[in-house]
Amino acid sequence: MRRLSCLQELAGRITEQLLILPMGLTGDEWESIRQQDSDFRVGCMGAATPMGLGLALALPHRKVIVMDGDGGTLMNLGALATLANNSAPNLAVIVFDNESYGSVGNVSTFTKGATNLAEAARGIGIKNVYEATSLEGFRSRIIDVIAGTELTYTVAKVEPGLQSGIVRGSVDGIERKYKFVRYVERMEKKSILSPPKQKRKAVTE
Repeated sequence: MRRLSCLQELAGRITEQLLILPMGLTGDEWESIRQQDSDFRVGCMGAATPMGLGLALALPHRKVIVMDGDGGTLMNLGALATLANNSAPNLAVIVFDNESYGSVGNVSTFTKGATNLAEAARGIGIKNVYEATSLEGFRSRIIDVIAGTELTYTVAKVEPGLQSGIVRGSVDGIERKYKFVRYVERMEKKSILSPPKQKRKAVTE
C-alpha cells in the first residue's frame, strides 16, 4: 500500500490531536495534505517517538499521535523500551515501514531482511501492537487508535518512494517550533516559551 493513502486516511480523522512527524519523506507527504500548527516535524532522525512520549506524559489529557519511519525507529530502538515502561495511554505511535531510507535514495534498512518491528515492539513489552499490510487494515486500526485509551503501536508496511507530484514545504524548523509551541500554549493556557530577555544598555554620563 502507498504511504500517502494511509496519511490521507489519518488526516480525515484528525481533530485536536497533537502530531509529531519524523524528518524525511513522511513529513513531506503529510504537509502536502495539511499544514497545521498542531503538527510538529522533528529535525533529528530517531527523535519523533521519544518526543511524542514526553509530550504525552506532560499532557495526559490530550491525544498525541507520532508518525515515525523504520529508519528512525532502528536508529533509536531504546525508545521502544522506554515506551513499554512508561504509562502513556494517550499516545499512539505509527511507524511507516517502507524497508528503506527514502531520503538517501531508498537504501535498504534491516526490515527488508530479518528484522520485524512489530515483533520487536511486542518482545520489548509493548502490549497493543498491530502490523497493517493493507489499506483496509490500516483504516480499521486508525479508527481504534484514535478512539483508544491505551498506548498503541502500529507498523504499516508501505511501498518505498515519494508519491509523485509532492511539493516539499518551505517552512523551516525554527518556524515550526514556534508555531507548535504557541499552539500548545493557546490550547493549554500555559506559558512555555518566555520572551527573550533584552540586554540593558550601560548608562554612561
